[in-house]
Amino acid sequence: MALAAAATCIGTVTVALLRCVLDRRPITTDKVFGAVAAYILIALSSASLFGVLQIFEPHAFNAAVAHGPDGRLNWSDMMYFSFTVLTSTGFGEITPASPFARRDRDRTDAGRDVRGFPDCAPGQHVRDAEAQELTHAVRR
Repeated sequence: MALAAAATCIGTVTVALLRCVLDRRPITTDKVFGAVAAYILIALSSASLFGVLQIFEPHAFNAAVAHGPDGRLNWSDMMYFSFTVLTSTGFGEITPASPFARRDRDRTDAGRDVRGFPDCAPGQHVRDAEAQELTHAVRR
């Protein structure tokens, strides 16, 4: 259950960080670094949830090479799978085997729309900064 607690804690921190990153205040380097940190935290919480799933469904994933005991995925395997899902680089070595694992993978991939997050969050801040500069230029 430590993985469930970790997922909850990381999820809470991620939500708090995203609230700061996605506000309407001017873009700063802190916001850009916060967006990158939020993306990594989403991967960490997804890996934790995959670990929790593996506790309840031991054969939830098929892995070409599982480094954990009894053919289960260890932490580094779950992190690898999580980043593979988030970046949409494809599945090969690790694939979800059970219906619940496929559903959880789909939520990570499409439901949270994480792939669009790195593009839209900094992009939104850049558009806001450009709009502010344009407004200041017009007022001069």
